[in-house]
Amino acid sequence: MLPPERRREIAEPLGISEQYLYQILRGDGIASPALARRLNAAEPSLALQSLRPDDWQDIWPELLGAEPNRQPALAPQAQVAINSEANEAAHV
Repeated sequence: MLPPERRREIAEPLGISEQYLYQILRGDGIASPALARRLNAAEPSLALQSLRPDDWQDIWPELLGAEPNRQPALAPQAQVAINSEANEAAHV
């Protein structure tokens, strides 16, 4: 996850709030295809596949077979889900 200062640096020129960018990176919001492209241009570590995980292959079929150059932006959210399931299983 990008630190708040870096999120502000990216968000301000794009006309979005740092909080909205945070929500997109956590998976609580979805960037439009145009915004995803602009975010990727501003911060190449934000892979298009991570910004639109459910439909990137429909929007950018040219990326099929291309590996994103970083872990998905949703990795922390997935880890929280895994930890939550593990905690529930431990209490059963």
